[in-house]
Parts: sequence; C-alpha cells; structure tokens
Amino acid sequence: MTFWWLNPLMKKGKQKILEYEDIPLLRQADRARTWYLKFMEQLNKRKEGGSSDTPSILSIIFYCQRREFFISGLYALIKILTTTSSPLFLMAFIKIVEGNAAFKYEAYALTLALFIVKILESLSEMQWYFKTRLIGLQVRSLV
Repeated sequence: MTFWWLNPLMKKGKQKILEYEDIPLLRQADRARTWYLKFMEQLNKRKEGGSSDTPSILSIIFYCQRREFFISGLYALIKILTTTSSPLFLMAFIKIVEGNAAFKYEAYALTLALFIVKILESLSEMQWYFKTRLIGLQVRSLV
C-alpha cells in the first residue's frame, strides 16, 4: 500500500538519469498484450454465444477489469469516508476547548484517531489513483 517497490528505482534515479531500460516491466497480468488477448477472448465468446450485435469496447473493458473497478471503488469509498469524518473531529476538538470533554484523555484519543484516519485517507487516495491509472492500462507494457 505504500509503494515500497519504487525505492530501488528512486535510488537509481538519484544516482543517474533513468533510461528506458532502467524502468521495470509491468507484471504479465498488467501488460497490454495480456489485456488484448482477454479482450479478444471476450469478443469471440460473445460472437460464439449467438449474440448478433458486436459488444461495445467499453462493456468488454468493464468485464475484463471488473475486479479492479471494484477494488478502486473501495479505495474511493474509504477516501470519501475518511475525508468527510474530519469535520466531526474538528467539532469534537472545539467541544474539548470549550471545556466539554466527555472523559479525561479525550483530546489524546481524538488526536490518535485523527492521525489514524489521515493515514487511511492518504493510503487509500494513493491506491485509488494507482488502481484507476492501472485500469487505464497505463497496462511500459512490453510483450
């Protein structure tokens, strides 16, 4: 979730200007050739299944990428929930400043909870952007 796999590439980029050969290949499942073959397989299944009209490219892409759409949707949901919870923490902090704390260490508990929520927000946002770019088949995509 934190993109640790980029560290070797970042270190190499710090030492020298990256060249095309320095950039790692996508995993086999994310390469354009793999998705092309899946696309053609789905297109042929639809034709063999007796469907008279050719399916749209969008419907086949959605069918092939349905798992990634679902996962990126979950990350987007986490991002939205964490973002919208921030004002609730602000209101709770205001109550504490006004002297209306529910318990002795409420400020510490809220600070810790807000810290965790912000970490979740950041990680889910990074993964959401990454997954949506991956769905775009973004998929140094050499055969």
